[in-house]
This record gives sequence, C-alpha cells and structure tokens, in this order.
Amino acid sequence: MRSTISIALLVLLPLISKTTFSQSQSEKPFRRYSPESWRHINTFEPDIRAIEQTINSSGFYFTLWTERNEPQHGYPYHSGVIKGVSDTASYRFGFYNRTGNNFSLASQLPETWCYPVFYEPSVDPSKSLPIGDTSLYEWRFERWNGAGRKVPAPVSIQNKEALYTVMVFSYWGLPEGAWSILGKKSVYAPTTLDTWPITSGGVVWITEPKELADTLNAYAACFWRAMGRENYTAAATWVNNILTRNPSSIVGYRLKADRAYECDSAAVFAALDSVIAIGQRWGDPVMPGATTENDIWAAWRMDMINFAVYEKWYWAQNHKQPNW
Repeated sequence: MRSTISIALLVLLPLISKTTFSQSQSEKPFRRYSPESWRHINTFEPDIRAIEQTINSSGFYFTLWTERNEPQHGYPYHSGVIKGVSDTASYRFGFYNRTGNNFSLASQLPETWCYPVFYEPSVDPSKSLPIGDTSLYEWRFERWNGAGRKVPAPVSIQNKEALYTVMVFSYWGLPEGAWSILGKKSVYAPTTLDTWPITSGGVVWITEPKELADTLNAYAACFWRAMGRENYTAAATWVNNILTRNPSSIVGYRLKADRAYECDSAAVFAALDSVIAIGQRWGDPVMPGATTENDIWAAWRMDMINFAVYEKWYWAQNHKQPNW
C-alpha cells in the first residue's frame, strides 16, 4: 500500500464543505477519506512488464500485503504502530493457482511456506540486502481470514483461483523507521510455489508516541487485533483505555459501536449517537476545530458521521452491521 492520494480523492477533496454532508438515513454514504492518503514515502517501483508477464502465465504464486498502519477508524496523520505501546503489525499471504490442477492443502502447513523480510522503502530488493534476518524481529501465524472474519483453513486451492481466504500473520520488534515488507519463500514451501513479482505489501513505519492521537491510534490497533482473535473482553478493555485517556474520543465511540455489534443493540445506538454528536460539534479535542480543519480531516470527520447515520438505520432494519 503506497501512501498516495488517489485520483478520486484529489478530485473530491477541494469540493468538500466543512459542514456535514446531507444524506438520508437509508442512503449508503460515499467514502470521502482514503486512509493514509496523507502519508508520502518514496518506494521502489517494480517493472510493470514483469507483472503483466506473470499475470498472463501459468503457475502457483503467493503474494503478500500489509494491514494498514493507520487502524480502521483511527485518527488521520497518525500511525497505530507505536514503539512501547503497540509495535505489532500484521500482514497477509494469499495464493494464486494457475497450474491447471487443483492444489490440495491436506496434510500441508501453508503457514510455514513464506515469511516476511524488510528493506529500505526506496531500494530495489533484487539488488539489496534486507535490514536483517528473523533474529532482528519476530513473527507468527495468527489465523485464516475470509471476508474480514476468522474462518477454518481451506482444504484446497482450486485451479484458476485467487485464494481470497488468506493467512494473517503478526510481526514485531522492528526498529523505529519506515520499512518495506516483502514475502520470501521458505524451505518448507512446495517446489511449485513461486512469488508474485510485486511481493511487497507496502510500507510499515514504526514511530514513537509524540501526541495523544498516537497513543489512541495504538490502542485502536490493539482493539482490532483483539477483535481478530475474537477476544472481545480484551477489545472492550482497549476501548475503555481510549475513552479513559480522552472521554470525548470519536474514535473511542466508533470502536465501542464496532464492539457492541457483537452483543448489544442499545449500546450500538448509544455509541453511534455519540460519534454523530461529537463529529457535528467538533467535540473531540484531538481533532482540529471548525476553522482549522483541513480537507483530510474534514473528509474523515464527515465519513465518521455519515457512516454512523447509515449504520444506525441499517442496524434497525437488519439487526446486523453493514457488510462494507
């Protein structure tokens, strides 16, 4: 994930008013904020011709991509990967099968097939050494994911299939700085397995906490890690930590709603009401005020409000969270 502003966002941002976008409750909102669009890191650009050749060829490939550094519903301009608070980040491996045959995963351990390596973001990995071996950092397999949820391990990868049920891994212990993450084939992988030309999943940056928003985003990252592990008690604890540090945190109430979807209708509505009220009055002290809010913050704030409005309507109609 390169942190560049999409063309759509560049077109839309100058048109965004700093007042709340008007929508009916049943109108699915258009997302205006692109996470990490504010981040600019000079990264190595691979040869697009090599990518096209691989797409058109046959074989069994894996690819890797990172989770966002900025946690879902986190504050803009701040990472969630913070030294001493939450320096654990995640990446995912997926597989592509164009061999002409189904590939059985019976008696296989695909979580041992690949591992992460890290480079300076701007260097060509084919001509450079990684920052160190796995003694410098640690990593582990977490779970299989499908449609954003934990799922059982698949039994096979069908021919002509991109396996969108992916393996999720965590890694930690990297030094402070920005690092490009790539996937490397291990000695345990099938001989037929190869790497996708773009094996880089983007850039992770490890920072020191300098502002309250850094710490709150780190707590939000811990919240999502707990939710991914289905540890809802721990997830609730991280939400409480956010709201203890900042009782008017729009992020805290947004995550409180995400947690409440697992258990409590009244809590969902109360948390979403708080998101709307705080956003409409610029009531979170971490956020800029009405006169100092730039286009990035305005797009993010309006997304928080408009999606909360829509989710309240959707939950009342369907008693479940929308599938975004």
